Amino acid sequence: MAFLFGMEFYAYLSIATETQLIVDRSASSELLKINFNVSFPALSCEFATLDVSDALGTKRMNLTKTVRKVPITLNLERVGAAIDDVKKTGPKYDEEGRFDDESNDIDVTVPLTHDNFQATLARYPIVLVNFYAPWCHWCQRLEPTWEAATKEVHDKYPEWDGRIRFAKVDCTTEVDLCRQHFIQGFPSIRVFRKGHDDIYIGGMHEHEAYTGDRTKEALVSFADNLVPSAGQPHRKHADLSSAPKSSGCNLAGFVLVKKVPGTLHFGARTDGHSFDHAWMNMSHVVHSFYFGSRPTVKKYQLLQRLHPAGLSTDWADKLHDQAFVSEHTQSTHEHYLQVVLTTVEPPSGKGGYDAYEYTAHSHTYMSDDVPSAKVTFDLSPLQVLVREARKPLYHFLTTTCAIIGGVFTVAGILDAILYQSLSMLRKKQLGKQGEQAAAAGSSGSSRQRQAAAGSAGEQVHKGWCAASTTTTTSTGSSSSSNSSRDAQQQQDVQHQAAAAAAAGMRSSMQHESGGNGVECHTFVTAHTTVRNLGKTPRGYRGRKYALSERSHHPVGVWRQGVNRV
Repeated sequence: MAFLFGMEFYAYLSIATETQLIVDRSASSELLKINFNVSFPALSCEFATLDVSDALGTKRMNLTKTVRKVPITLNLERVGAAIDDVKKTGPKYDEEGRFDDESNDIDVTVPLTHDNFQATLARYPIVLVNFYAPWCHWCQRLEPTWEAATKEVHDKYPEWDGRIRFAKVDCTTEVDLCRQHFIQGFPSIRVFRKGHDDIYIGGMHEHEAYTGDRTKEALVSFADNLVPSAGQPHRKHADLSSAPKSSGCNLAGFVLVKKVPGTLHFGARTDGHSFDHAWMNMSHVVHSFYFGSRPTVKKYQLLQRLHPAGLSTDWADKLHDQAFVSEHTQSTHEHYLQVVLTTVEPPSGKGGYDAYEYTAHSHTYMSDDVPSAKVTFDLSPLQVLVREARKPLYHFLTTTCAIIGGVFTVAGILDAILYQSLSMLRKKQLGKQGEQAAAAGSSGSSRQRQAAAGSAGEQVHKGWCAASTTTTTSTGSSSSSNSSRDAQQQQDVQHQAAAAAAAGMRSSMQHESGGNGVECHTFVTAHTTVRNLGKTPRGYRGRKYALSERSHHPVGVWRQGVNRV
């Protein structure tokens, strides 16, 4: 009982949960927070973008406010500080065909090669290099503008001045040279200033990127403003930004989306640039990707205590630290997430927590578009509601009373079963003893038993007669008290002898009747004529006992109720 009581008390103190599956009760205007931290070892931060779209037609391109970019190496090592990604409009280009009527004797610069590239940079304090690809639409549009701006700048700052020069590199023929400078989009204009690029990072000079408009006037104006900085490499310019120092980029941050199916699109995209699909490698490592906000320590303990199936290590982030590698060119990675909302509410109804869990399915396929990494999410319309429920006190008391009553009831049943079993065993043993006694009694002759019974009866008869005579004599002569006392003692002795003889006869008859005790007859024989005796032997009760004159057959009967007390 103590064990049952202890277990019931433990169950009363334990926390029970009540789980319900209901339709999502979120407000229609409620936004969902998506947190991410993804590293792309072969995607430059210069062109890495995040676009968001949903099933309602909402599209947000190149998110920058809540996204942080950090340059990384192929080994995912951080290089430099985080980049403040400011959303900018695409650069302007000259109208197509503007320089078609120019004379054919324009001084078109000869593309640099790997052999003379470093020599050119060492010769001039400032060198602007246009990395292009002949197949690129934007490169084709920039080519006449670049040639016209080159001629005007070279005329204004001739060779003998030697402060600035324009040059270009064909990335289809000088692939290694372009990749050494982390060129991924075309056209890309880089600015090399002597002194500024004396710092080596990973074996490469640090240089800058031109982000201004790409018209002839903008390029010439930029050159004019840049010439005074010759010999002053640390002088900054509004249209210059730090060029990529590594091949990769880490994107971390969050976005707010509506609770409808949508897609997060990681890729390389910018206005005014083209990308070679074969050059794009979208291999990536997902450090974290989860929905909602991280729980505090108190809320995490609440969730761990009440969650229907318990919490696993990746309960909220199934993509944690998973790597996805592009084994072929033009490979696009897509992750499909199915999100379920689990709301945990304590008994007080305050301090609840919304936990978002999801399943993830990923695959890679070849795409004709620019390779990218997509995360498509779909929210379930159902919500799992988990509430904490404690057992009421009256339930504990009722169960305790039931335990006590049940224990006593079972104890009574067991006691009754044990008693009945022992009783049956005793009856069986007594039956065996009776059978043994009957067998022993039947071994003697019946004639001997009758003779013994007759002898005992005669002794009883003589005892009774003597007792009657003595009693009469003592009554008639009251003068002698000593004689009366002696007669009484003699009568007592005779009564005891008669009782012993009667007991022996009763036992004998019981054996003859099978020992069932239903009715025991005691027969007595006599050889003399005896009249009706006026009393029963001492120690016996019943009717008067009489014997017929000179008869060997008993006429008196003692029944079961006449036995000695």
